[in-house]
Amino acid sequence: MTRIRLYELAKELGIENKVIVEKARELGFDVKSHMSSLTDDQINKIRELYKNKSDKKRQNKSKIKVSVGALRRTNSNEDNNKKKKRLIQPKIQTLRKKKQIIQNQQHVIY
Repeated sequence: MTRIRLYELAKELGIENKVIVEKARELGFDVKSHMSSLTDDQINKIRELYKNKSDKKRQNKSKIKVSVGALRRTNSNEDNNKKKKRLIQPKIQTLRKKKQIIQNQQHVIY
């Protein structure tokens, strides 16, 4: 006969402590706070109530978690690449023109 505290059950089901405490009181359990412990029968009754709800919530949650910092880094890297391209593009064009001029001069000399 294991006993689990209400806050542990709430964490397992993904529900706030207040909600579990209220529901336990409605079911007639002797509960004073989230630190109160429940018996196996009481635990099973509460799990049955929230089983379908918690399953739906888990399905709706995305499985991939990305930190904000990672998003910022990728955006800043893309921005930096765009800036570099904008700065380098005119230089490439001028180098091509100079190359063309040099090639034209070589044709004239030979």
